[in-house]
Amino acid sequence: MLSLSGLTFRTLEDIYTTIAQTLEREDITRALLLEEQDRLVQKALSAQRTLVIVDNLENVSDERVRAFLYHLPGLTKSIIRPLAKMCGEKRKDFHTLARVIQLAQVHSCREQQ
Repeated sequence: MLSLSGLTFRTLEDIYTTIAQTLEREDITRALLLEEQDRLVQKALSAQRTLVIVDNLENVSDERVRAFLYHLPGLTKSIIRPLAKMCGEKRKDFHTLARVIQLAQVHSCREQQ
């Protein structure tokens, strides 16, 4: 599991650095160009099941972060919180970013099985 929760990040580069450190992939941090880092991160995340946990997304103004989260490789899932604090346009924009499952809905799904 890859947890970005509790760490401070403001940019896509911060997320890439955290992923590189967590997965012990120095090649990602050594890459000079962001495009190369992106390719290496996508490759690393595609190679294994990964759960990315992002806290305080509402405080991140770097739109590249949202694009990155929207285009995670197939084996990678994400938990983004705290959605409850988001309101108005930010919350509406978030719903276009990801499929949102409320915890109450998860509980209801289990009862139906």
